[in-house]
Amino acid sequence: MTILTPDVQYVIGVDTHKDTHTVAVLAARTGALLGRTTCPADAAGYAQICRYAERKAPGATVWAVEGTGSYGAGPPARCWPSRSRPPRGHAATGTP
Repeated sequence: MTILTPDVQYVIGVDTHKDTHTVAVLAARTGALLGRTTCPADAAGYAQICRYAERKAPGATVWAVEGTGSYGAGPPARCWPSRSRPPRGHAATGTP
């Protein structure tokens, strides 16, 4: 059973912690792991997350970022700095 729109090609999950964030990129249709990386939880690490996501998930993407009210606030702010929501072709959700 598919719960995402057929237009979504990738799911990016971000597991956030005080010092590091781990990013996993999955194929939306199959759930196959396409890549995983761990970056520092700082401005340079957030930029690394954005570049990694662009390289591994070039199409329509859904982001699931843990703890967007605390440790997870950095990646969305860095990847979409001038927007209250992600750019066209992307969606985001915060996870507890």
